[in-house]
Amino acid sequence: MGGVIKAPNGALYGTAYESGTLPQCGAIYRVDPAGTVTIVHTFNNANGCNPVGELVVGTDGHIYGTKHHGGPNADSFTAFNGNRLSHLAAR
Repeated sequence: MGGVIKAPNGALYGTAYESGTLPQCGAIYRVDPAGTVTIVHTFNNANGCNPVGELVVGTDGHIYGTKHHGGPNADSFTAFNGNRLSHLAAR
């Protein structure tokens, strides 16, 4: 589980290593400036599992993070923007 970061939109974003129902692969959550918590993405092994490390905001405004395993490329990095998740091949 990583820490919480502040995104350019003013919201806080963080990850949970395990969450929800089986397979409990974790989630990305957002806390808006009013304090409302929203799960913005739930991992399900097909799209990745167990986010690890810190999220970071890239110069492009996207939020980047890593996952332990699962998804289309087990070593991929994950880019998150809004409610969309993308997988980038590791180098």
